[in-house]
Amino acid sequence: GGPTYAGNDTARVVQVGPAEIQSATAGAPPFASDGGPPGVLDALTTLRDALSANDPSAVRSSLDDLEGARSLTTTSLGKIGAQQSRLDSAVDGLQVRSDTVERLLGDTENADLTESIVDLQLQQTAYERSIQVVSGVLRVSLLDVL
Repeated sequence: GGPTYAGNDTARVVQVGPAEIQSATAGAPPFASDGGPPGVLDALTTLRDALSANDPSAVRSSLDDLEGARSLTTTSLGKIGAQQSRLDSAVDGLQVRSDTVERLLGDTENADLTESIVDLQLQQTAYERSIQVVSGVLRVSLLDVL
């Protein structure tokens, strides 16, 4: 016997903002065969046994298994890289949102009360003046219509 994969086949899902992102692939591939092509552990065990038995044809066969395991490893690395990229993008987006919220909160908490009151009074005065102008322009009496 050779080494056996002691991990699990559960893929981990992480909640990032409103979305769920798979942050890890199932553990067995590319390490264990799991009913498919031989994994790294199985291929190395087969190679070890072939070398111990001094069986050239089994060594050649195990080299093919190693190539298949390398291919599985490369595929798994590609998937993990894509998942990492999605996680990095999500973290970057959340950091931008966090920075914006902190800036807005700081602007609100650090507002100068006196300046805010003066600005509000100026806006109120301008609004009242515009209402007076509009009401003067639209002042129509019944006599003007007749």
